[in-house]
Amino acid sequence: MKKALNILSLILTLSLVFSFFSACGKNDQSDITQGQPSSALQDQTNKEQGDRVLKLPYSNTEPLNPYKATSLVNIQLAELIYDPLFHLSKDYKPLACIAEKYTFENLSIFLDLKKGLVFSDSSPLKAEDIIHSFGLAKKSDIYGARLSSFAGVKKLSDHSLVFSLNRSNPYAANCLTFPIIKNGGKDDTPIGSGRYRLVENKGKLELRANESRLGGFSPKQNKISLINIQDSKTLSFALQIGNIDFAYSDLSEGSYSRVNANSHAVPLNNLVFLTFNHSNALLRDPQVRKAIALLIDIQSISENSFQGHARPAYTPFNPDFYGGEKYKFQPDPKAAEKAFEAAGFTKSSAGRAAASNYSKLKFDLLVNADNPFKSDAAQKIAASLTSAGLAVNVTSLPFDQYIQAVKKGRFDIYIGEVALTADMDLSPLLKAGGALSYGIDTYAGGAALAYKSFLEDGLDIEAFCRAFSDDLPFLPLGYRNALALYSRALKTDKPCDMQDVFCKIEKWSF
Repeated sequence: MKKALNILSLILTLSLVFSFFSACGKNDQSDITQGQPSSALQDQTNKEQGDRVLKLPYSNTEPLNPYKATSLVNIQLAELIYDPLFHLSKDYKPLACIAEKYTFENLSIFLDLKKGLVFSDSSPLKAEDIIHSFGLAKKSDIYGARLSSFAGVKKLSDHSLVFSLNRSNPYAANCLTFPIIKNGGKDDTPIGSGRYRLVENKGKLELRANESRLGGFSPKQNKISLINIQDSKTLSFALQIGNIDFAYSDLSEGSYSRVNANSHAVPLNNLVFLTFNHSNALLRDPQVRKAIALLIDIQSISENSFQGHARPAYTPFNPDFYGGEKYKFQPDPKAAEKAFEAAGFTKSSAGRAAASNYSKLKFDLLVNADNPFKSDAAQKIAASLTSAGLAVNVTSLPFDQYIQAVKKGRFDIYIGEVALTADMDLSPLLKAGGALSYGIDTYAGGAALAYKSFLEDGLDIEAFCRAFSDDLPFLPLGYRNALALYSRALKTDKPCDMQDVFCKIEKWSF
């Protein structure tokens, strides 16, 4: 458990993932609050009264302050208590929430707030509250990475501000999703303007509908019970026996066991990729990288190695953000042969004195042994390349050793993962000094140069993706999904997404 928490801390600090944080912080076991009736008896009583209360997990070992919480359950609950400036649509477009509109001018974002907004205590929400929350978010392990391109914010009026950027970032507004809290409120339980407000009832915390929310908020579940979870290893068990009605798993451990519950896929912004080490003389040739890509069936990897909990990606960007179907690398051995020939390799060197045969194409494929999804993907990739005549050895190391091997460049090819921020910032992979740029030519590589032009010179996304596809310093394998799990009795309006696991909660009912 300590190891898992250390990994979680690393992920939240860097917002970069080799193995992203686990289901509700590694699937905590449930520890039911003292005095709760048994779940079966409570459910029967609720049914008889026609007043079943929605039960959500939380951790009582830390404040329900979005800038102090570290457990995933409490971070998610913050989505109900605190509103952001913007929500994001499924295709990663900013949707007004506290903000009304924004305009982009060079390195500045001018933003107007909706007028008439109040916090749940009926006090007005103003620019000072945004500035206060921004300062906390910038320092936060959870929200700081997404705000790395922001230099600061200034008040223009009670309902208008200007955010300044420290570098070009065409999708910076996507990152204005940090929770807004009241300036000067309680430190452990600050006041928010979200869908629910936190109250204490007979010594227990619960959520009550925030009727003062702009436009009103009248959910079917006016009250939500918060059930203390101490160890998330049995979170799904707590769901199955009725102690809670909702659970979330990001499947970062690379395995999934079916549970007796309704489930919906939650698309994550976690890119799984295959990096080619530029230090390897063979892999320095983009034709060799392209040929290898043409031998890999990423659709099959998503469906089989990741057991359907991933979506194939044909560009570095999330397919919900940019589909990029025209760059699809379908398995094509004939096209791969042509690419190998362009690099000077043939299946047999007979008759071509200047050519080398495939027997010289020997590679070491590195993977995290602690992740079954990725381990299976590595074996399938190796089998595909081996069947085409290449020699591939899979090196499977425990997570800590795997991390060290990647950092020291002890690989020819490796499978990695990164949790991209909502602005689709590829700097961790394509900029010099990027946290996951190991093995990538970030100085003279075609993809890296195109990305610099994309950020600074207005190169459009289509041109960048074309340049990336030609250079292919790493092969996108797919974007992972998480799972939202619901009790069988709970009726939800639609699947949630990573921006809001409680989307349309006002329509949830039993």
